[in-house]
Amino acid sequence: MIMKQLSAVLLFSLIGFAAAVPAAGQTMEGVWIGEVKTFDFDDDYNTSHLWVNMRPSNQGRSSHSQFGFTLRLDEVDGLHVGPGHIGETPVEFALNRQAGNVTFQGRFKNEAGSGDFTFDANATYVSQLGDLGYRDVDSKKLLVLALHDVTTDFIEELRTLGYANLSLDKLMAFAIHRVTPSYIRELQAAGYQHLDEDKLIVFRIHGVTPEYIETMAALGYDGLSSDELVSMRIHGVTPAFVEEARTWGIGRLSADKLVSLRIHGADADFLRSIKDLGYSHVSGDQMVSMRIHGVTPSYIAEIEALGYSRPSIDKLVSMRIHGVTPEFVREIGELGYKNVPLDDLVSMRIHGVRPSYIRQIHEAGFPNASIDRLIELRIHGISADELAAMQEMDR
Repeated sequence: MIMKQLSAVLLFSLIGFAAAVPAAGQTMEGVWIGEVKTFDFDDDYNTSHLWVNMRPSNQGRSSHSQFGFTLRLDEVDGLHVGPGHIGETPVEFALNRQAGNVTFQGRFKNEAGSGDFTFDANATYVSQLGDLGYRDVDSKKLLVLALHDVTTDFIEELRTLGYANLSLDKLMAFAIHRVTPSYIRELQAAGYQHLDEDKLIVFRIHGVTPEYIETMAALGYDGLSSDELVSMRIHGVTPAFVEEARTWGIGRLSADKLVSLRIHGADADFLRSIKDLGYSHVSGDQMVSMRIHGVTPSYIAEIEALGYSRPSIDKLVSMRIHGVTPEFVREIGELGYKNVPLDDLVSMRIHGVRPSYIRQIHEAGFPNASIDRLIELRIHGISADELAAMQEMDR
Protein backbone atom coordinates (compact mmCIF):
# COMPACT_ATOMS: atom_id res chain seq x y z
CA MET A 1 0.00 0.00 0.00
CA ILE A 2 2.82 2.37 0.96
CA MET A 3 4.65 1.58 -2.28
CA LYS A 4 1.50 2.34 -4.27
CA GLN A 5 1.15 5.69 -2.48
CA LEU A 6 4.80 6.54 -3.17
CA SER A 7 4.38 5.52 -6.80
CA ALA A 8 1.34 7.77 -7.09
CA VAL A 9 3.20 10.73 -5.61
CA LEU A 10 6.17 10.12 -7.89
CA LEU A 11 3.90 9.84 -10.92
CA PHE A 12 2.19 13.12 -10.02
CA SER A 13 5.58 14.85 -9.69
CA LEU A 14 6.77 13.51 -13.01
CA ILE A 15 3.59 14.68 -14.73
CA GLY A 16 4.23 18.20 -13.46
CA PHE A 17 7.79 18.33 -14.81
CA ALA A 18 7.79 15.90 -17.73
CA ALA A 19 8.50 16.96 -21.29
CA ALA A 20 5.95 19.54 -22.37
CA VAL A 21 2.75 18.20 -23.89
CA PRO A 22 1.67 20.65 -26.63
CA ALA A 23 -1.51 22.53 -25.74
CA ALA A 24 -4.22 22.65 -28.35
CA GLY A 25 -3.96 25.88 -30.36
CA GLN A 26 -0.91 27.00 -28.39
CA THR A 27 1.78 26.54 -31.03
CA MET A 28 3.64 29.45 -32.57
CA GLU A 29 6.18 29.76 -35.35
CA GLY A 30 8.40 32.59 -36.47
CA VAL A 31 11.90 33.76 -37.28
CA TRP A 32 14.84 34.62 -35.06
CA ILE A 33 18.17 36.40 -35.19
CA GLY A 34 20.79 36.06 -32.52
CA GLU A 35 24.34 36.55 -31.39
CA VAL A 36 26.70 34.79 -29.00
CA LYS A 37 28.88 37.06 -26.90
CA THR A 38 30.77 37.22 -23.64
CA PHE A 39 29.56 40.18 -21.60
CA ASP A 40 28.09 41.26 -18.26
CA PHE A 41 24.34 40.79 -17.99
CA ASP A 42 22.43 41.44 -14.76
CA ASP A 43 24.26 39.47 -12.06
CA ASP A 44 26.29 37.36 -14.50
CA TYR A 45 29.72 38.82 -15.11
CA ASN A 46 32.02 37.98 -18.03
CA THR A 47 29.78 35.07 -19.00
CA SER A 48 28.95 33.58 -22.40
CA HIS A 49 25.43 34.53 -23.43
CA LEU A 50 23.03 34.08 -26.29
CA TRP A 51 21.06 37.14 -27.31
CA VAL A 52 18.00 36.37 -29.42
CA ASN A 53 15.32 38.49 -31.03
CA MET A 54 12.23 36.56 -32.15
CA ARG A 55 9.44 37.68 -34.47
CA PRO A 56 6.38 35.41 -34.52
CA SER A 57 4.37 34.89 -37.68
CA ASN A 58 0.61 34.42 -37.69
CA GLN A 59 -0.70 32.06 -40.35
CA GLY A 60 1.64 33.46 -42.95
CA ARG A 61 1.01 37.12 -42.04
CA SER A 62 3.91 38.99 -40.48
CA SER A 63 3.40 40.01 -36.87
CA HIS A 64 4.64 43.25 -35.36
CA SER A 65 5.32 41.52 -32.02
CA GLN A 66 8.96 40.90 -31.19
CA PHE A 67 10.60 39.22 -28.22
CA GLY A 68 14.15 39.99 -27.22
CA PHE A 69 15.91 38.13 -24.44
CA THR A 70 19.34 37.09 -23.22
CA LEU A 71 20.32 33.70 -21.81
CA ARG A 72 23.45 32.09 -20.48
CA LEU A 73 24.63 29.54 -23.01
CA ASP A 74 24.38 26.78 -20.41
CA GLU A 75 20.60 27.31 -20.34
CA VAL A 76 20.30 26.34 -24.01
CA ASP A 77 20.21 22.70 -25.10
CA GLY A 78 22.15 21.66 -28.18
CA LEU A 79 23.85 24.91 -29.18
CA HIS A 80 27.52 24.23 -29.82
CA VAL A 81 28.42 27.67 -31.14
CA GLY A 82 30.01 30.13 -28.74
CA PRO A 83 31.83 33.46 -28.57
CA GLY A 84 34.72 33.58 -31.01
CA HIS A 85 33.08 31.17 -33.45
CA ILE A 86 34.41 31.50 -36.97
CA GLY A 87 32.79 30.12 -40.08
CA GLU A 88 29.28 29.08 -41.09
CA THR A 89 27.53 26.34 -39.12
CA PRO A 90 24.00 24.89 -39.28
CA VAL A 91 22.39 24.77 -35.83
CA GLU A 92 19.45 23.20 -34.08
CA PHE A 93 18.95 23.96 -30.41
CA ALA A 94 16.17 24.22 -27.87
CA LEU A 95 15.00 26.04 -24.80
CA ASN A 96 13.04 23.63 -22.63
CA ARG A 97 10.85 25.22 -19.99
CA GLN A 98 7.91 24.21 -17.85
CA ALA A 99 5.74 26.57 -19.90
CA GLY A 100 6.74 24.84 -23.12
CA ASN A 101 9.55 24.14 -25.52
CA VAL A 102 11.12 26.49 -28.07
CA THR A 103 13.09 24.84 -30.85
CA PHE A 104 15.41 26.83 -33.09
CA GLN A 105 16.79 25.92 -36.50
CA GLY A 106 19.07 27.96 -38.70
CA ARG A 107 22.69 28.90 -39.25
CA PHE A 108 25.41 30.82 -37.48
CA LYS A 109 27.95 32.80 -39.46
CA ASN A 110 30.74 33.62 -37.06
CA GLU A 111 28.99 34.87 -33.91
CA ALA A 112 25.69 35.88 -35.55
CA GLY A 113 22.84 33.54 -36.38
CA SER A 114 19.32 33.46 -37.81
CA GLY A 115 16.61 31.01 -38.71
CA ASP A 116 13.15 29.75 -37.76
CA PHE A 117 11.65 28.78 -34.43
CA THR A 118 8.68 26.81 -33.17
CA PHE A 119 7.08 27.15 -29.75
CA ASP A 120 4.88 24.40 -28.30
CA ALA A 121 3.14 25.35 -25.07
CA ASN A 122 2.82 22.72 -22.33
CA ALA A 123 -0.85 21.77 -21.87
CA THR A 124 -0.22 20.75 -18.26
CA TYR A 125 1.32 24.13 -17.50
CA VAL A 126 -1.59 25.94 -19.16
CA SER A 127 -3.99 23.97 -16.94
CA GLN A 128 -1.96 24.78 -13.83
CA LEU A 129 -1.98 28.47 -14.75
CA GLY A 130 -5.76 28.29 -14.89
CA ASP A 131 -5.85 26.77 -11.41
CA LEU A 132 -3.72 29.70 -10.22
CA GLY A 133 -6.19 32.18 -11.69
CA TYR A 134 -4.50 32.88 -15.03
CA ARG A 135 -6.97 31.71 -17.67
CA ASP A 136 -7.16 32.13 -21.43
CA VAL A 137 -3.47 32.96 -21.75
CA ASP A 138 -2.62 33.42 -25.43
CA SER A 139 0.35 31.86 -27.17
CA LYS A 140 2.40 35.08 -27.23
CA LYS A 141 2.20 35.48 -23.47
CA LEU A 142 2.91 31.79 -23.00
CA LEU A 143 6.05 32.25 -25.09
CA VAL A 144 7.15 35.14 -22.85
CA LEU A 145 6.49 32.99 -19.77
CA ALA A 146 8.60 30.24 -21.32
CA LEU A 147 11.45 32.51 -22.39
CA HIS A 148 11.76 33.94 -18.90
CA ASP A 149 11.15 30.61 -17.16
CA VAL A 150 8.05 31.56 -15.17
CA THR A 151 7.32 28.30 -13.39
CA THR A 152 4.36 27.50 -11.17
CA ASP A 153 6.82 27.28 -8.27
CA PHE A 154 7.90 30.84 -9.07
CA ILE A 155 4.27 32.00 -8.88
CA GLU A 156 3.57 30.09 -5.66
CA GLU A 157 6.72 31.41 -3.99
CA LEU A 158 5.78 34.99 -4.83
CA ARG A 159 2.41 34.39 -3.20
CA THR A 160 4.00 33.22 0.03
CA LEU A 161 6.00 36.48 0.05
CA GLY A 162 2.85 38.58 -0.11
CA TYR A 163 2.43 38.99 -3.87
CA ALA A 164 -0.68 36.88 -4.37
CA ASN A 165 -2.69 39.08 -6.71
CA LEU A 166 -0.27 39.88 -9.48
CA SER A 167 -1.80 40.38 -12.89
CA LEU A 168 -0.34 38.27 -15.68
CA ASP A 169 1.35 41.34 -17.16
CA LYS A 170 2.89 42.18 -13.80
CA LEU A 171 4.00 38.57 -13.37
CA MET A 172 5.74 38.72 -16.74
CA ALA A 173 7.34 42.04 -15.78
CA PHE A 174 8.69 40.41 -12.61
CA ALA A 175 10.23 37.65 -14.71
CA ILE A 176 11.61 39.97 -17.40
CA HIS A 177 13.30 42.24 -14.85
CA ARG A 178 14.35 39.36 -12.59
CA VAL A 179 12.28 40.27 -9.58
CA THR A 180 12.81 36.82 -8.12
CA PRO A 181 11.66 35.43 -4.76
CA SER A 182 15.28 35.39 -3.57
CA TYR A 183 15.68 39.06 -4.52
CA ILE A 184 12.52 39.96 -2.60
CA ARG A 185 13.64 37.98 0.46
CA GLU A 186 17.01 39.75 0.48
CA LEU A 187 15.29 43.15 0.27
CA GLN A 188 12.96 42.20 3.10
CA ALA A 189 15.95 41.13 5.21
CA ALA A 190 17.49 44.55 4.50
CA GLY A 191 14.40 46.25 5.95
CA TYR A 192 12.25 46.74 2.86
CA GLN A 193 9.35 44.44 3.66
CA HIS A 194 6.38 46.16 2.07
CA LEU A 195 7.45 47.29 -1.37
CA ASP A 196 4.65 47.21 -3.92
CA GLU A 197 5.13 45.38 -7.20
CA ASP A 198 5.81 48.55 -9.20
CA LYS A 199 8.52 49.64 -6.80
CA LEU A 200 10.18 46.22 -6.97
CA ILE A 201 10.32 46.47 -10.75
CA VAL A 202 11.74 50.01 -10.54
CA PHE A 203 14.34 48.77 -8.05
CA ARG A 204 15.43 46.09 -10.49
CA ILE A 205 15.46 48.37 -13.53
CA HIS A 206 17.73 50.89 -11.82
CA GLY A 207 19.95 48.42 -10.00
CA VAL A 208 18.85 48.85 -6.39
CA THR A 209 20.31 45.60 -5.12
CA PRO A 210 20.65 44.28 -1.56
CA GLU A 211 24.41 44.67 -2.00
CA TYR A 212 24.03 48.35 -2.87
CA ILE A 213 21.79 48.93 0.15
CA GLU A 214 24.26 47.15 2.43
CA THR A 215 27.25 49.09 1.09
CA MET A 216 25.50 52.45 1.42
CA ALA A 217 24.47 51.56 4.99
CA ALA A 218 28.11 50.82 5.82
CA LEU A 219 28.96 54.31 4.54
CA GLY A 220 26.44 55.81 6.96
CA TYR A 221 23.39 55.93 4.71
CA ASP A 222 21.08 53.42 6.33
CA GLY A 223 17.32 53.64 6.55
CA LEU A 224 17.05 55.30 3.15
CA SER A 225 13.57 55.47 1.67
CA SER A 226 12.81 53.49 -1.45
CA ASP A 227 12.51 56.73 -3.44
CA GLU A 228 15.91 57.90 -2.20
CA LEU A 229 17.52 54.62 -3.22
CA VAL A 230 16.03 54.79 -6.72
CA SER A 231 17.04 58.44 -7.16
CA MET A 232 20.59 57.71 -6.02
CA ARG A 233 20.93 54.85 -8.47
CA ILE A 234 19.39 56.81 -11.36
CA HIS A 235 21.83 59.68 -10.90
CA GLY A 236 24.94 57.63 -10.25
CA VAL A 237 25.44 58.07 -6.52
CA THR A 238 27.76 55.10 -6.20
CA PRO A 239 29.68 54.07 -3.08
CA ALA A 240 32.84 55.28 -4.85
CA PHE A 241 31.27 58.72 -5.38
CA VAL A 242 30.26 58.90 -1.70
CA GLU A 243 33.77 58.00 -0.59
CA GLU A 244 35.24 60.59 -2.96
CA ALA A 245 32.88 63.31 -1.71
CA ARG A 246 34.07 62.64 1.83
CA THR A 247 37.55 63.81 0.82
CA TRP A 248 36.30 67.20 -0.37
CA GLY A 249 36.11 68.71 3.09
CA ILE A 250 32.50 69.86 2.77
CA GLY A 251 31.04 67.78 5.59
CA ARG A 252 28.54 64.94 5.56
CA LEU A 253 26.06 65.22 2.75
CA SER A 254 22.47 64.00 2.85
CA ALA A 255 21.21 61.54 0.25
CA ASP A 256 19.29 64.34 -1.47
CA LYS A 257 22.38 66.53 -1.55
CA LEU A 258 24.48 63.75 -3.06
CA VAL A 259 21.87 63.36 -5.78
CA SER A 260 21.87 67.11 -6.41
CA LEU A 261 25.65 67.13 -6.74
CA ARG A 262 25.45 64.40 -9.36
CA ILE A 263 22.57 65.99 -11.26
CA HIS A 264 24.32 69.32 -11.59
CA GLY A 265 27.84 68.05 -12.16
CA ALA A 266 29.32 69.43 -8.94
CA ASP A 267 32.35 67.19 -8.81
CA ALA A 268 35.90 67.20 -7.49
CA ASP A 269 37.26 69.10 -10.51
CA PHE A 270 34.68 71.86 -10.10
CA LEU A 271 35.40 72.18 -6.38
CA ARG A 272 39.15 72.26 -6.99
CA SER A 273 38.80 75.05 -9.54
CA ILE A 274 36.72 77.11 -7.11
CA LYS A 275 39.22 76.57 -4.29
CA ASP A 276 42.05 77.63 -6.61
CA LEU A 277 40.30 81.04 -6.79
CA GLY A 278 40.61 81.42 -3.02
CA TYR A 279 37.29 79.96 -1.85
CA SER A 280 38.56 77.47 0.70
CA HIS A 281 35.29 76.87 2.55
CA VAL A 282 32.58 75.75 0.16
CA SER A 283 29.52 73.85 1.33
CA GLY A 284 27.61 71.21 -0.59
CA ASP A 285 24.64 73.57 -0.90
CA GLN A 286 26.86 76.27 -2.35
CA MET A 287 28.40 73.85 -4.86
CA VAL A 288 24.95 72.88 -6.09
CA SER A 289 23.74 76.50 -6.26
CA MET A 290 26.82 77.56 -8.17
CA ARG A 291 26.34 74.79 -10.71
CA ILE A 292 22.60 75.43 -11.07
CA HIS A 293 23.02 79.15 -11.70
CA GLY A 294 26.22 79.08 -13.73
CA VAL A 295 28.71 80.52 -11.28
CA THR A 296 31.71 79.13 -13.13
CA PRO A 297 35.40 79.76 -12.45
CA SER A 298 35.55 81.90 -15.61
CA TYR A 299 32.58 84.00 -14.43
CA ILE A 300 34.27 84.60 -11.08
CA ALA A 301 37.54 85.53 -12.77
CA GLU A 302 35.79 88.04 -15.06
CA ILE A 303 33.96 89.68 -12.15
CA GLU A 304 37.21 89.96 -10.19
CA ALA A 305 38.94 91.47 -13.23
CA LEU A 306 36.31 94.24 -13.14
CA GLY A 307 37.51 95.24 -9.67
CA TYR A 308 35.37 93.10 -7.39
CA SER A 309 37.77 91.16 -5.25
CA ARG A 310 36.51 87.79 -4.09
CA PRO A 311 32.75 88.34 -3.79
CA SER A 312 31.05 85.85 -1.48
CA ILE A 313 29.63 82.73 -3.07
CA ASP A 314 26.10 83.70 -2.04
CA LYS A 315 26.59 87.10 -3.66
CA LEU A 316 27.88 85.52 -6.86
CA VAL A 317 24.89 83.21 -7.00
CA SER A 318 22.53 86.16 -6.53
CA MET A 319 24.31 88.06 -9.30
CA ARG A 320 23.92 85.16 -11.70
CA ILE A 321 20.27 84.64 -10.79
CA HIS A 322 19.47 88.25 -11.66
CA GLY A 323 21.66 88.51 -14.73
CA VAL A 324 24.56 90.60 -13.50
CA THR A 325 26.97 89.65 -16.28
CA PRO A 326 30.43 91.05 -16.91
CA GLU A 327 28.99 92.62 -20.07
CA PHE A 328 26.31 94.41 -18.02
CA VAL A 329 28.92 95.76 -15.60
CA ARG A 330 31.14 96.98 -18.44
CA GLU A 331 28.25 98.60 -20.29
CA ILE A 332 27.01 100.64 -17.35
CA GLY A 333 30.62 101.55 -16.62
CA GLU A 334 30.83 103.09 -20.09
CA LEU A 335 27.75 105.13 -19.15
CA GLY A 336 29.63 106.61 -16.19
CA TYR A 337 28.64 104.21 -13.44
CA LYS A 338 31.89 102.66 -12.30
CA ASN A 339 32.63 100.62 -9.18
CA VAL A 340 28.92 100.18 -8.49
CA PRO A 341 28.41 98.10 -5.31
CA LEU A 342 27.34 94.53 -6.03
CA ASP A 343 24.06 94.97 -4.15
CA ASP A 344 23.23 97.93 -6.37
CA LEU A 345 24.08 95.94 -9.49
CA VAL A 346 21.67 93.24 -8.39
CA SER A 347 19.00 95.82 -7.55
CA MET A 348 19.41 97.42 -10.98
CA ARG A 349 18.81 94.08 -12.65
CA ILE A 350 15.87 93.23 -10.41
CA HIS A 351 14.08 96.49 -11.26
CA GLY A 352 14.95 96.60 -14.93
CA VAL A 353 17.50 99.38 -14.97
CA ARG A 354 19.12 98.37 -18.25
CA PRO A 355 21.76 100.33 -20.20
CA SER A 356 19.12 101.27 -22.78
CA TYR A 357 16.92 102.79 -20.05
CA ILE A 358 19.88 104.70 -18.63
CA ARG A 359 20.66 106.17 -22.08
CA GLN A 360 17.06 107.30 -22.46
CA ILE A 361 17.17 109.03 -19.09
CA HIS A 362 20.45 110.72 -20.01
CA GLU A 363 19.11 111.86 -23.36
CA ALA A 364 15.99 113.24 -21.65
CA GLY A 365 18.24 115.70 -19.84
CA PHE A 366 19.30 113.79 -16.74
CA PRO A 367 22.90 112.75 -17.42
CA ASN A 368 23.80 112.69 -13.73
CA ALA A 369 20.93 110.56 -12.43
CA SER A 370 22.21 108.43 -9.56
CA ILE A 371 21.80 104.66 -9.32
CA ASP A 372 19.25 105.10 -6.52
CA ARG A 373 17.32 107.61 -8.64
CA LEU A 374 17.32 105.31 -11.65
CA ILE A 375 16.04 102.42 -9.55
CA GLU A 376 13.33 104.62 -8.01
CA LEU A 377 12.16 105.75 -11.46
CA ARG A 378 11.90 102.16 -12.65
CA ILE A 379 10.08 101.05 -9.50
CA HIS A 380 7.40 103.68 -10.20
CA GLY A 381 7.29 102.92 -13.91
CA ILE A 382 8.42 106.36 -15.03
CA SER A 383 9.76 106.47 -18.56
CA ALA A 384 12.29 108.95 -19.93
CA ASP A 385 9.54 110.79 -21.85
CA GLU A 386 7.37 111.08 -18.74
CA LEU A 387 10.33 112.35 -16.72
CA ALA A 388 11.06 114.98 -19.38
CA ALA A 389 7.41 116.03 -19.45
CA MET A 390 7.33 116.42 -15.65
CA GLN A 391 10.46 118.57 -15.78
CA GLU A 392 8.90 120.72 -18.47
CA MET A 393 5.81 121.25 -16.35
CA ASP A 394 7.99 122.37 -13.43
CA ARG A 395 9.51 125.16 -15.50
